[in-house]
Amino acid sequence: MPEVLARERPSRALTRTAPPAPRPRSEGPPRRASGGGTILLPPWARAPWLGFRQPAVLLAVIGAAAILACAGSSAALFLSSASSKALQQFVAARCPDQALPSIGVSTPGQFGQNGPYDTSQYTQVNEAAYDAATSAGLPRPYQQLVASAQPQAGPVGGTPAPTQLFYSDHALASVDKLSSAGGQGVWISDDAARLWHVRPGDRLPIETTGPPMSVRVVGIYKDLKSQPTKPFWCSLTNLYQNPGLGTDTRQKLLIFTSAAQFISVDHRIHDNPTMQWISPIHDPHLTVSKAQQLVKDQKQAKARLDQTVRNVGATGTITTGGSELSALINQTHLIRHGLTGPVVPIAIGGSVLALLLIGAAGSYWADRRAREVRLLSSRGVGPGALAVKAALELTAPAVLGTALGWGLAIGLVRWLGPSGDLDHRAPITAAWTALIGLACGVLLLSMVAGLRARNATERPVGHRRGWVALVPWELLVLAGAAVLFIRLRDEHGVTLDNDIAQVNLLLVAFPLVFLAGGAALVVRLIAFGLPLVRRLSARWPAAGYFAVRRITGAPIVSVVLLAAASLPVAVLVYSGAITSTSRTSVEAKASIYAGSNISVSTVDSPHRTAAMDSVGTILTRYSNVKLGDEDAEVLAIDPDTFASAAYWDNRLDGSSLKSLLDQLKQHRKDGKIPAIVLRYTNGHATDLHLNSTGKSLDIIASPKAFPGQRDQYSDLVVVDAARLGRVDPMVANFHEVWSKHSASATEQAMRAQGVRPLFVTTPQSTIKSSNYLAVTWTFGYLEALAALVGLIAIGGLLLYLATRQRSRTASYAMARRMGMSARSHLRSLVIELGALLVAAWVVGAGLAMIAVLMVYERLDVDPTRRPSPLLTLPVAALVGSAVAVVVVAVVAAASAQRSAGRADVSEVMRLDA
Repeated sequence: MPEVLARERPSRALTRTAPPAPRPRSEGPPRRASGGGTILLPPWARAPWLGFRQPAVLLAVIGAAAILACAGSSAALFLSSASSKALQQFVAARCPDQALPSIGVSTPGQFGQNGPYDTSQYTQVNEAAYDAATSAGLPRPYQQLVASAQPQAGPVGGTPAPTQLFYSDHALASVDKLSSAGGQGVWISDDAARLWHVRPGDRLPIETTGPPMSVRVVGIYKDLKSQPTKPFWCSLTNLYQNPGLGTDTRQKLLIFTSAAQFISVDHRIHDNPTMQWISPIHDPHLTVSKAQQLVKDQKQAKARLDQTVRNVGATGTITTGGSELSALINQTHLIRHGLTGPVVPIAIGGSVLALLLIGAAGSYWADRRAREVRLLSSRGVGPGALAVKAALELTAPAVLGTALGWGLAIGLVRWLGPSGDLDHRAPITAAWTALIGLACGVLLLSMVAGLRARNATERPVGHRRGWVALVPWELLVLAGAAVLFIRLRDEHGVTLDNDIAQVNLLLVAFPLVFLAGGAALVVRLIAFGLPLVRRLSARWPAAGYFAVRRITGAPIVSVVLLAAASLPVAVLVYSGAITSTSRTSVEAKASIYAGSNISVSTVDSPHRTAAMDSVGTILTRYSNVKLGDEDAEVLAIDPDTFASAAYWDNRLDGSSLKSLLDQLKQHRKDGKIPAIVLRYTNGHATDLHLNSTGKSLDIIASPKAFPGQRDQYSDLVVVDAARLGRVDPMVANFHEVWSKHSASATEQAMRAQGVRPLFVTTPQSTIKSSNYLAVTWTFGYLEALAALVGLIAIGGLLLYLATRQRSRTASYAMARRMGMSARSHLRSLVIELGALLVAAWVVGAGLAMIAVLMVYERLDVDPTRRPSPLLTLPVAALVGSAVAVVVVAVVAAASAQRSAGRADVSEVMRLDA
């Protein structure tokens, strides 16, 4: 008796032996029980519990549903993760307090409107500000007060200097105190103390609108300009830095010991203070929804403070600080918008491939339940009822797999995504997406199971495939890819919207369509060659012979597996190449602009010393010069030290930087100066004019780009400073120190010579990498999809092995009786699977590189800066995928060998009896 009848008892309607009542001939053949009360019969009523009695089918459906849910729900989770990471990077790139929620009173005028404001009115506003912030749900803020004043001439002597009055709850904790007299008053810098000739305990006169007054100098702190900027002062450097002014007029910063002291002075001077209350919120797990709530709380606090200020008769304007936060949220939305276009189609593509695995699981169910399907079909059950039975059996495992896939997607995005912080709405959106995928998956699974069951019972022996299977439909797919490529060729692959990169959907759609069509076409061509391989294998050793016979014995299954395995390799290599190319190109542009890891400019003249040589190189930049009739910029470098500090990539010129520098040092008898020239125009002039200084150039090279190239609209001339000689002093110029060391080490070496560092330029500050996150994250997500497609391919491989395990076991049993050893059979399995997977790797990697060569030049995220995109091979993706192919082939072959060796041969030989 068939196994299925022993496992689940059919009803009497199916098992009684009495012949059915005769029907009139005109009624035709018996009607199949595909509707009506069929679903109430035991095979269908018990179906929801039968799926758990088939471990192989159960695992196949759970795995397929989990992959489908993971692919479908990952888009919403990834977009949320990317948004959180982008916002966090935007905030981290600002000063610590710039993105904090705050409220303030700017240009408040006179609180009383008829004279100096009353300090009691300030007290009311101050208390209202604290209450407004806390009532809106913000943490208790700290206070910050700023005003301008002029110390009086006379006792302090000299020219009055611009002076800032300042108070903050955290200011004095963020300075290096040198000496103190204690008590209340102000702290001044050591630079101001020397200029004004005051010491702790002295009185400093302040110019007021009324009677003279002075403030007590409590202590002296180390001048903030003479040391690296501390985090607290990051956004306040304008209060004490003014490098373009002389020493007697540099800004001075007076830091008050208390707000009361500040107000007692401020309400007497001819100035209006700016008052600000900042809520200290430093959340390392900031998300967009949290940031939006902070902005909302901030607006609520502003409205409360506005009412209080009006009640006390002020004429000032109420402001909200942390306006940076609103702007950063908008930038984050641009990042998300740039990601949504390509990410959603990628997720849909992954879901479609996962649905194919679901369909394969439905086919696997029909194979595993073949005897029961035949029995029910012989009893008049149609494909529709069998599809319903499959759905009833497999829905519970599919639901379990969907829940597992949804949880897996959340875990993977938190672990591998840009950020582990997700908005609270993202998992809910992902769950709805997974449920939609579940519904589609169950429908497809049941349809495939029903059709497969029909084919197994109704298709006649020797049935030939129709003409539809012979038509090369993949050519239509490739034609669609050609249309997409033509459109992409006429558009930019990456555009900038408010300096935020937006990835063109075609940059993702074209390669996916091309890779799918190309893989299908190559696999079809391989299929045509299988008969030839079959004939050639007749004289091969036993392992190779059996491997080829299994591959060619079911050519459709083999080539489908080959195509399915080639896609993840192709997507992985393509996305890896695009990601590495875009990242390398952005870094190259930033490094070309900065010149080196660190570039520090100064108006002083540094000179070579052993200490300076150990740090980097010195060069001079001349601006507003002429090369022929065109605007130009000159870099006068030191070839002996330049290579040790400057950025270089041999792809910029096809030669090493050292060979170029050696040519710059050549001494010419004709007086011409060897020069590297990068032209903005198509000119050919060689005469250089630096005001009254004229030089004739010998152009030795014109690379694609050169370190230090900043003005993209002027020619760049690079010469040896020693060969250039003296230059008209009226030419605009400044000096730079380039270094691959830290900024602090570079500035320290400059200060040791008495050189004042002014501005620091780095690759990171040149091109904000966060603005190009959409590019790298898009293809990073595509790489993740490739890994997911790889799982789909592995799942297909396992189903391939499981579906053909019976025939493989039977052939192994017969071959073993003919003398074939287990080791030889294992080699045949390794050859079979290895040949399929290695061919898939070659096809996928080859198609991917063709696609990369077609589109990589469209990846110029900033055409205004050189160089153009630098093609970078994804070595890690190529090697990693090759290793994965070998490992999967060996492990799968060993598993199949183990199953064949442990199988009950007598049971297998009776399966089709």
